[in-house]
Amino acid sequence: MISKKNFFFDKFLFQLPSTNEQKKIANYLSNIDNKI
Repeated sequence: MISKKNFFFDKFLFQLPSTNEQKKIANYLSNIDNKI
C-alpha cells in the first residue's frame, strides 16, 4: 500500500544525489513511522 506521504518521500529521496543519504533518511523516516 502506497500512502501519499510515502509517495512524497519516495520522490524526495529519488532527487537526492547520494544513495547513502537516501538510506539514512529512509531509515530515519521509517523509524519515525514505527514510533507513531
